[in-house]
Amino acid sequence: MILLLLFGLNLSAQKKDKNGTIYKTHPGIDLVYQYQQAFVSGDEATLTKILADDAKSINALSSNKDDKGSDKSKIIGNAKTWSENIDYLRITDDKPAHPDAIEYKGGGQLWVQTWGKYMVFKKRQESN
Repeated sequence: MILLLLFGLNLSAQKKDKNGTIYKTHPGIDLVYQYQQAFVSGDEATLTKILADDAKSINALSSNKDDKGSDKSKIIGNAKTWSENIDYLRITDDKPAHPDAIEYKGGGQLWVQTWGKYMVFKKRQESN
């Protein structure tokens, strides 16, 4: 019992330092949703407008340690290919998780983390 009490006191005595602010609603989250809708529909104009020229998309499941990711033109090309060749493509929040915008102190960085569920059904290939 005494050990548990000491452990509890040790935790409460630790210094807590804020490293920034986490937002549940933020224009950055709205932009991510706009990107997702444009990707699903293959909307090249919207993707071109909202993606930075040096945008990169990296497959987190890749085992290639040298993977440099896809650049802006490849991301847009993938969106167009997917929209033309996939019967059903949806990106939804993976509840109960929700997106967060994290604004870090010093450095002016904003990170938006989403927890999406991708549902994909491919068109059948017609045989000759």
